[in-house]
Amino acid sequence: MHDRAHAGTAASMLVEELRTLGIDLADLTHSGTMVGRGRDFRLDLPGLGLPRTHPDT
Repeated sequence: MHDRAHAGTAASMLVEELRTLGIDLADLTHSGTMVGRGRDFRLDLPGLGLPRTHPDT
């Protein structure tokens, strides 16, 4: 998923599902990368208000 528009859409969908599950977004951080089906792909999460952490934390 290298297309920025697709990454933003995927991030929005993920955040909406987390909210639906009752997960408090204030408790979350992200490294910028997720693994899905054996591939790494980028999600554009900073614009959604989730703080970014170093991948090793």
